[in-house]
Amino acid sequence: MPDLPRTLPPAAGLAVSPIAVGATLPPGTYNVVFAWVNQWGETPVSAPVSVTLAAGQGFQVTAPAMNINPNANGIKVYFALQGQPYVQMWTGTTGMIVFQPGYPGVPSVRNSSFFPDADGPMVSSWTVYDWLNEALTNAAYICKGIPDTSGIQMVSGNGMYQLPGIWDKFENSWYDGYPVAFDARGGAFYRNRLSGITFIAILQTSADKQVFELQPQPSRSGGSTTSSAPVLITDSTITLTNIAQFGLTLGMAQLGIPPNHEIVSYSSISGNQLTGVVRGLGGTQQVAWTTGTIVNELNFRFGGLRLNSQTQYYPGQSATTLQVPPGWKAPLVDYLVGRFRELEKNTQASGASMSKFEKFLGSYTRGTKQTAGPRQVGPVTPAGDGYPSASSGGRIIVP
Repeated sequence: MPDLPRTLPPAAGLAVSPIAVGATLPPGTYNVVFAWVNQWGETPVSAPVSVTLAAGQGFQVTAPAMNINPNANGIKVYFALQGQPYVQMWTGTTGMIVFQPGYPGVPSVRNSSFFPDADGPMVSSWTVYDWLNEALTNAAYICKGIPDTSGIQMVSGNGMYQLPGIWDKFENSWYDGYPVAFDARGGAFYRNRLSGITFIAILQTSADKQVFELQPQPSRSGGSTTSSAPVLITDSTITLTNIAQFGLTLGMAQLGIPPNHEIVSYSSISGNQLTGVVRGLGGTQQVAWTTGTIVNELNFRFGGLRLNSQTQYYPGQSATTLQVPPGWKAPLVDYLVGRFRELEKNTQASGASMSKFEKFLGSYTRGTKQTAGPRQVGPVTPAGDGYPSASSGGRIIVP
């Protein structure tokens, strides 16, 4: 099922001026238009330009330079006395002088300047990227999400935060480095504001939004500053204007402002630099940033299984990192092949590829278990190290 080949861009930017050349054109006012041409056809014509000629005059045509349209090999100029249909034409390059009647010709009303398809002879690259995004969404549902880590910048006294992205499962979280336990909605305490070290997180879901309610309300806002040097796409060190408001030497940060942002983690602070930076977390892409980019400390960190709700890939991103577990790459290819076979009307081959995609990911999920995580503990004793819900009468151990 071949997709339509590309065509030359519309014609525009014509300039026409009279010139004395001993022409044989009848005097009068002419309308002049032009079209880009290649060996396969021509574009619709440009907007008309009027020029008035005296006896013996012709007109000079100046069209845009050929280097702005490298797939064209010339122009076609149509002209006629004002009020008459275009019945004469000249062909040549972007600059020509018309001094006598041309050849009979009628402008094209559709773009026939097709040339060989450069984004795929059978399926366009846009279609393939649509399939890839579709495959990632389906894979995330089959596997219950993409393992990932993200964070939120806390505001002192504010206990409600909308989560970035959509998550199927939350496995752990920390506020200012202190572990935070997950609790049910019934564990919330609404009598008075409780400000201090947050140790309970309650997920409040509202339609398409996921909101964390934190208790007690955070007592420290995440720091904010700017970058004092460019951040290249490969950099693992970020230089900041001021580090004083960052409270964690091992933490997370956000570069830029959503939706144009990147979430990173860092392993230490050295002077005014975040070092040991891991880029492109939480469904964001690793990109370059200019000096003066806003950098916010994300002092609430959480990890879990993220659905493919915020990462989309487009043509031109073939060098971009595909943010999926290594085991997903082979079944993603099966999905793309299945969609292609579907276009070929090969139902049997398409179904086989799609079935392979689903079965592999299902087996991968069952066979890939968490290798590290929270310990299961019994009732908390004074010497214990668990972090149970405050609503169940437990306690938190503060180092």
